[in-house]
Amino acid sequence: MEKKYRAILVPSTHWDREHSQPFEQFRWHLVTNVVDKLLDILATQPAFRFTFDGQSLPIEDYLEIRPENEDQIRHYVRAGRLLLGPFLVGPDEFIPSGESLVRNLFYGHRIADDLGGTMKVGYNPDAFGHIAQLPQVLRGFGIDAAVFSRGAGEEIAGHGTEFRWAAPDGSEVLAIYHHYGNAASLSNDLNAAVDRLRRAIEAMQPRRLPYLLLSNGSDGSPPQDHI
Repeated sequence: MEKKYRAILVPSTHWDREHSQPFEQFRWHLVTNVVDKLLDILATQPAFRFTFDGQSLPIEDYLEIRPENEDQIRHYVRAGRLLLGPFLVGPDEFIPSGESLVRNLFYGHRIADDLGGTMKVGYNPDAFGHIAQLPQVLRGFGIDAAVFSRGAGEEIAGHGTEFRWAAPDGSEVLAIYHHYGNAASLSNDLNAAVDRLRRAIEAMQPRRLPYLLLSNGSDGSPPQDHI
């Protein structure tokens, strides 16, 4: 009998605060194209949820321009429909010091908790390498899962899309390895969207658990209200 899977589609964006354009140009896009649109969708679609790339800083950047929307942000965070943190900003795990990584999580939690709660998943999709102690650091903040898209060596092929990741001290987290934009920019056309999802699922090999993580968001992408 063919094995059945359950797909979990997560609306999101992958947010670079300053990358190919200066910070304020990116912030204009964040405010007008991403978060303003997101608030409209959350207000009109009660089942819609959104995660902010494992970061808290983008919402702080947004509220500096739209402070009048803080109550709305706080409402959706408390309701579990807008997921912030646990990091302040998506970290490079090697270049900064260990203390910097811990402070990154500390300040990310502080902002998210102040707005209603922190997403307790170590989501860091765009780091180009990972320290062996990351499960230990995450466990120190009560986080028992990590999701990432880059920074794995050739050995990842033998682990599959999910595995137990152990730090040298024995601390473990559930690790999920996937492409953060594997279900981004889904078409309004149902057949085209299904074909895109089918190809994304076929790329997830080997699969060990009967669940599939599909990320509906990529670099700076606004939320899609039709999904």
